[in-house]
Amino acid sequence: MVNFNGNWKLHKSENFEDFLKTIDVGLLKRQAAKMVSSEHHIVQDGDKMSVNVIATGQKGKTQEYTVGGTFSENEVTGDTAEVSTEWAGETIKEVHKSKDFTYTLIRELEDENTMVLHLESPKGTQAKRIYKGCNRNQHTFPTTILSNHENTTARHPVSNRNFHKKAGLLLNYFSVVA
Repeated sequence: MVNFNGNWKLHKSENFEDFLKTIDVGLLKRQAAKMVSSEHHIVQDGDKMSVNVIATGQKGKTQEYTVGGTFSENEVTGDTAEVSTEWAGETIKEVHKSKDFTYTLIRELEDENTMVLHLESPKGTQAKRIYKGCNRNQHTFPTTILSNHENTTARHPVSNRNFHKKAGLLLNYFSVVA
């Protein structure tokens, strides 16, 4: 089974603005979308997926679902969509349906460090969002804090206790949202 675990940073988009136009995203939102950088922090446990999407200048979102099931999400258009998911070989196929449009998203690993989101509108317009892996298969923020702090534990035993208590809370938080 393919492993999507890790943090993925948007590297480039291909034909994304045209795709947004065909699903009736307005000019201002399309212009803003071109400037947005996003990251997908993915935790996968078999068929269970947790995808935390972080985008500059926008409210982030978390998608939690089991491949083969459905979930609801707010689209960039402001519409609420029902999203059905399924495995298609080594990819995850998502069909997003709202009252005004339907589009397909296919998530695949092109190689160990490249995740591609293939988008297709009902009119056949295709786009790609290409993400590069950063710190694949680990949780960047808590791991970085813990590994940096572990180098100083012998010198600061009292603050070490407080640090580990706070780090434990952070780890619990990130295990839920990442």
